[in-house]
Amino acid sequence: ARNSERTPFHDMVAVSQQSKIHSRNTMKTLEQIFTEIFPDSGPAQDMKYQDTLGWDSLQHMILCANIEENFDIVLEINDVAAVSSYTAAQEIVDRYLKNA
Repeated sequence: ARNSERTPFHDMVAVSQQSKIHSRNTMKTLEQIFTEIFPDSGPAQDMKYQDTLGWDSLQHMILCANIEENFDIVLEINDVAAVSSYTAAQEIVDRYLKNA
C-alpha cells in the first residue's frame, strides 16, 4: 500500500507548479498591457523602448501605471526608468511579486 501522506517534496512540487502557472499568467497579462498600449508594434516580447513606435515619455508612464494597476504593485522610481522593454518589465514585475 502506498503512503498517501504529503511529504515536503510534494509541497515543493506544488509550489513549483503554482509558480509556473503564476509566471504564465504574469506573461499573459504583460503581453496584453503592451499590445493594448502599442497595438501596431508587433509581438510584445520583441518590444523595446527605442524600437517601438509610439513609446515616448507619456506612453512610458501610461505603461508603468497599467503595470502597477494590473499587478497591484507600486514601482520604485528606479524601476519605472528600468522598464525599457517587455523583458525588463517581466523581470521587474516578477521581482515585485516574489517579494510581496
